[in-house]
Amino acid sequence: MFAEILFSLSIASTQPDLSEQYTDSTKNYRISYPAIWTLNKGKESISFTAPLDPVIKDEFQEVLFVHVQKQDSNVRTLEAYEQKSLKDIRSVMGDTALIEIRSINILGRPGKEFLYEMLYKNTVIKIKQRFFKHDQVFYLLTFTSTPAEYEQNRAIADEMMQSFSLLE
Repeated sequence: MFAEILFSLSIASTQPDLSEQYTDSTKNYRISYPAIWTLNKGKESISFTAPLDPVIKDEFQEVLFVHVQKQDSNVRTLEAYEQKSLKDIRSVMGDTALIEIRSINILGRPGKEFLYEMLYKNTVIKIKQRFFKHDQVFYLLTFTSTPAEYEQNRAIADEMMQSFSLLE
């Protein structure tokens, strides 16, 4: 029990510290993340996974994904990407899944932020997604959490998203 309390205190005190940095010079970006989160590299995207919290017997790990997608002939603008994304969300999860849609500024460029929920392996997942376009590329940052842990982890996800930058 004492070790679990120390682990939780360690997570809480470490979360704001984005001490690690990942740079992808091929896809032209950099992002910071906490040392206690695990970096996972895939072909199409990377993800950062939070440690499980033993105090609450956590079974779902929060994840922040970074996905880079070149524009295609059907989706050339931010508005077209937004409409395609909304259509995909609604077709898979229904109209009630969407909680909020906002226009935001990301790195001095117009962007979008979606907040929605979905059912994944019998667990409700809350998703915050931000995306923008630079040159011929869409950059998508997606944070997933359970609704119960969303507020507890939102600040670190927001800090990670805000640390995202393009390479010069």
